[in-house]
Amino acid sequence: MQGGGSVAAAVITGIAVSTKFPQWKEWMSKIGNVSGICMIVLTLIVAVLPKKSPEGEERGTPLWGKEASFYFVVASPFIVSLVASLIISSLPCLKLSKPERVAITIEVCYQNIGIASAVALAAFNGSPAMRADAAAVPVIYGLVEAVCLGIFCIAAWKAGWCYAPAEESFLKVVRNNYQPRTEAPSEVELQEADHQEAAKEL
Repeated sequence: MQGGGSVAAAVITGIAVSTKFPQWKEWMSKIGNVSGICMIVLTLIVAVLPKKSPEGEERGTPLWGKEASFYFVVASPFIVSLVASLIISSLPCLKLSKPERVAITIEVCYQNIGIASAVALAAFNGSPAMRADAAAVPVIYGLVEAVCLGIFCIAAWKAGWCYAPAEESFLKVVRNNYQPRTEAPSEVELQEADHQEAAKEL
């Protein structure tokens, strides 16, 4: 309850401040990113280096020492959501383009492990062993989604399912933005278009 309340309070405060002071949005975004990274690092430390409680409670199982069923259960939601979202978004009745299907699949599968980490650390604060075991869940899930989504994105790009040309080099694709523009053209662009039209007529 405490962990969920802390997360809810943080989200509500962030929305309220960014709404009241829109000029602070950029700074709020940077603070949120840094805080999220710090939370992930803290969770990783707790999961990898579990401590004994003062009462002599046993240590939590190390991150690499879980049973195989633990890794399977943690990874299963990601794998199921990846396959299901790709299949559903590819239904002919939805008439979605391939890049749109890739975007939906990533959006469905990718979860914010920072929030899960905050809940795990706060909910089991009284038991180091249980806290270490709980912290292992977002860490393992984060590793699974990072590796699998990386592979999925590269495969989708090479298969021609993205806006980025498959023949471009990896570094060039990472550096550039291939998203189609949706905003209205600028005045300069309109003038250039008019000049091009005039040149064609001549």
